[in-house]
Amino acid sequence: MIIDTSGFSIATLAPVTPEQAKKLPAALAAEDLAFSGTVSWYARERSASFTIVLLELAKGEIVLYVDLDSDGKFSAEEAFSLPGGKPEAGGDFRLKIPFKMGPYTHYPFLVRRFPKGMGPSQPAGKRVLGYTFQAFAQGAVDIDGRSILTQYSVNPDTKTVNVTKGWLKVDCNGNGIIDMGAWSPEADFARDETVVFRVGDRYVSTESVDLETGRIVLKDHPATDYKRIELALGLELPDFPFVDLEGKPHKLSEYRGKYVLLDFWGTWCGPCVWEIPHLKAAYTKYQSRGFEILGMDTEHDPGKIRPFVQEKGIAWTQATTESIEELVKTKFRVQSWPREILLDPEGRILSAGMRDHLPLTGERLMATLDKIFAAK
Repeated sequence: MIIDTSGFSIATLAPVTPEQAKKLPAALAAEDLAFSGTVSWYARERSASFTIVLLELAKGEIVLYVDLDSDGKFSAEEAFSLPGGKPEAGGDFRLKIPFKMGPYTHYPFLVRRFPKGMGPSQPAGKRVLGYTFQAFAQGAVDIDGRSILTQYSVNPDTKTVNVTKGWLKVDCNGNGIIDMGAWSPEADFARDETVVFRVGDRYVSTESVDLETGRIVLKDHPATDYKRIELALGLELPDFPFVDLEGKPHKLSEYRGKYVLLDFWGTWCGPCVWEIPHLKAAYTKYQSRGFEILGMDTEHDPGKIRPFVQEKGIAWTQATTESIEELVKTKFRVQSWPREILLDPEGRILSAGMRDHLPLTGERLMATLDKIFAAK
């Protein structure tokens, strides 16, 4: 089983109380620092939390205690260290939670200490750690004589893989690596649905995964079952209709002749909201020179979007959730927000956050646009 390191949850740790310090196997020296918090064992049906204590010892060692058996105490077996650690250094604590199913003896869990200057900001007097919240069972299937790598998120409560819920990954191009980049067609999150992948000229879904025997069964599909729009630099994005907040129908093709940033966002998404000042600055500077933004609204509560847009002074067009819901869920298959696509005046993809040279978030968006318009 492998650890998912494509994303991290965040745990904020506060200084330990005297009562918490008494539960440690050894007494703390006056110069030692200790911080406590919780991390969660990821599962679909429930989520169990583990108490953790991070020690920054004066002798130059960093230790993480994790109450794996939830007995309210810490034993020597529940200690994980980074020898020679320094307060400004980072590192990974790799935990093994007992887990017996077929060939598996443990469920891997990773807690990351971010290096100074990287990751979330550290509040005064506290510590912030990242932690993984799921692991994947990895296997391979034979498709037309090629061994194709597959990965599936495991539910540690039920010790099963649910092929219609959770992450499914297929090495569609057969290069031996699962592409976890933005918009990748090799990784998808199933929400009570059958997910179809394209492997060469075959279209397949996973019918079953048996962790005990290691057996993976795939099912063939006709090409018509594959709804995803695959994105690649230089390709023309297919036209699509949408409705704005005033109820007026539009098409993406109306923007031909302009550079268009498709911004997939929602008011509920903190990082999306943080991007608004950068979007406003870019729109103010370049809208008159042929730059437009189309907000691809994915709002849980449709009644929030209009007042929010007015409050924030957002001037660009917003597509209503209802008008683009199938597009977002079925064709683009957006799994995290915000997501952006930048189109050139011919409707071709200039950038989509695919590890290319044109970033589209934060202050880097302005740098990208500066580069584009300086070349005109």
